[in-house]
Amino acid sequence: DVLKKGDTIKALIKDIDAGGERISLSMKELEEDSWDNVSQEFPTGTRHKGIVRGLTDFGAYVQLKPGVEGLVHISEMSWARRIKHPSELLQEGQEIEVEVLDVSEEKKKISLGYKQTQNNPWDTMADRFAIGSELGATVKEVLPRGVVVTLADDVDAFLPKGKMHPSLKNQKTPFSVGDSVQVLVMDVVQANHSLIVGMEGFDQKSEQIARASCRERV
Repeated sequence: DVLKKGDTIKALIKDIDAGGERISLSMKELEEDSWDNVSQEFPTGTRHKGIVRGLTDFGAYVQLKPGVEGLVHISEMSWARRIKHPSELLQEGQEIEVEVLDVSEEKKKISLGYKQTQNNPWDTMADRFAIGSELGATVKEVLPRGVVVTLADDVDAFLPKGKMHPSLKNQKTPFSVGDSVQVLVMDVVQANHSLIVGMEGFDQKSEQIARASCRERV
């Protein structure tokens, strides 16, 4: 990526191993460290354009300038979507805007946020998805205790097994990824970023008792 055969370079001699007939050289020691004063150039809370340079299971590396990359952890990619892999949102070579969450010049680490540059759907979630409203959804992920369903491009919800139709509760895998399902909005908790849905015909009496008991405890 940096050199090709025949290039003339300037390097610092770091070590001479006479026995092994080897000389260790360094180019970067003669160059200015890209991380010098990076906390002043990219202070916490500021937003910058960057290029996605790599995707991993846990996040995306974004280049802010040559020699300086930060990590957007997968938890900082979306407000209301359950992201399993960064490739669901980003691709290598893509230019995106990110917000600096934390900087450490000593460790040469920058934590970045992508969702912070997007509108937060939780600000209007209760209005968009009123409790009791019926919606069409698509199964995104099947879990032991329920399924994750997509309600909109920017919003996923959780359908617990306990809120499925009685005919489905005893089935080990009542749904498959990609299935369409009609759901009812059961609970929206903005503080916890929680959106729970159920199905028509689940044991609503038990649900009402549980909610009444919860109110009494509060």
